[in-house]
Formats: sequence, C-alpha cells, structure tokens
Amino acid sequence: MTSPNAAGDLRLSGVRAFLGIIRPEFRRVGVRLNNSIITVDVILDCPPSGDVVEEIAVASTEIIADFPDLQIEERITVETGHLSQGHAIDDGLIYQRWELDPGRGDTDQVRTK
Repeated sequence: MTSPNAAGDLRLSGVRAFLGIIRPEFRRVGVRLNNSIITVDVILDCPPSGDVVEEIAVASTEIIADFPDLQIEERITVETGHLSQGHAIDDGLIYQRWELDPGRGDTDQVRTK
C-alpha cells in the first residue's frame, strides 16, 4: 500500500500494527488521515511508561511502512474522566475499552442480552 484509498485501508493497517500490544491502560486508539499526515491517537488512563511509548512508536512505524509517501504523528493523551461517544478519534477508531457509563446507569455486573 502506498496511500490509503479508503479509511478502511488505514484502519486495517492500524489494527494489524496494534494487535497484541494493547495494554490495560489503553482506553482508545484511533488512526486517521488529514491531508498527507496520518495521526495515531492513543488515550490512556495513566501517564505512559517508557515501554508503552516504545510500543506505540513501533506500531506507528508499522503503519507508516504501509504508506511510505505519507507522514505520521503520534498523540498520546491521558484522560481519567468519562470519555464521550463523540470523541475526536471516533472517525478512525480501532480500539475502545469497555467502561462503565454513569450516564446510562451501567453497573459492574455482566450484561446479558
């Protein structure tokens, strides 16, 4: 792949790059393309350790290897409060941790359908 023809190409590349490195502190991971820059957004629930920063860098390297004509940037954010459903990375979302939603009355019991 040299340039993502669709958002799906970039998402698949992101899923493959992050496969196996998602840690418990990861809340959301997203990838998106704006002009010629791929942005990797990672939201954590605590400040990242050196290992986490390294793993995100490795995943970013794997993504940019699929699109060598583009540039890549990483944004690591720490957020401990409730994440809204309309968060900025939702358009390229590749991972989201399930969390209790106090606004919906979720409990920590297992949901059944």
